[in-house]
Amino acid sequence: MTWRWITDPTDRPDTLVTITVDGQALAVPGGVPLAACLLALGRRTLGHDPGGRPLGPGCLIGTCHGCTVRVGADLRRACQVLTVEGLLVTTASAPPAPDDSRGTQGKYG
Repeated sequence: MTWRWITDPTDRPDTLVTITVDGQALAVPGGVPLAACLLALGRRTLGHDPGGRPLGPGCLIGTCHGCTVRVGADLRRACQVLTVEGLLVTTASAPPAPDDSRGTQGKYG
């Protein structure tokens, strides 16, 4: 994949870093919001609400919590995490089981 920025490319790092998302190694630009990288790679669903509807990056400013992921051992909003070498990310992108009324966001608790 070729990364193309809408803004001046000199404002962005030109170094690719390797991150791991749900066990899959991905090469992404370093120092940019994780949510932006996931969206650019087509990863739009990061969890589900209790009704089974998909959740993902929505506001991109940290307000909606739709992009909550586990980074290492911590719950973080992907729109507020910058990509760095070795970042380990776990999403809850699988649909919830029919008997799980909490949705996949509840799997983090």
